[in-house]
Amino acid sequence: IVGHDTIAPVDCEEIVDIDVDPFNVSNIVRPDDDYQLTVGILGMNTADGDAIDLDATQVDPDSLRFGPAAAPNTASPITGDLDGDSNTDLLVGFSMLDSGIACGDTELEMTGSLYSGQPIEGIDTITTTDCETGACHP
Repeated sequence: IVGHDTIAPVDCEEIVDIDVDPFNVSNIVRPDDDYQLTVGILGMNTADGDAIDLDATQVDPDSLRFGPAAAPNTASPITGDLDGDSNTDLLVGFSMLDSGIACGDTELEMTGSLYSGQPIEGIDTITTTDCETGACHP
């Protein structure tokens, strides 16, 4: 702190709300299957009681990494209201096999940044199913 100025840490990630497979309330994923897993990045508004304001259209889809193997976004982003709160959300997708998700995983992390460069991070819970082995991926 210098005088009345404050210096904010540069690399602090904003914690954002994500929804793994927003069309499946159980967040069931199949680690052994080759498919694109959709993830919603939910717009946030402090006026609605959210922790931060987040315009999901400002998320840089090319910066997104998902799962233990940090798979990149492979989908053309789609905007809409996924959770019915009138905030614009962003729908992106990741290759299940490239994500590094393994049988028995219970939560997944997505990282990335806004177009402004502000880092973001989101975590959601999952349930794995249809596993052929106890260790789906190396």
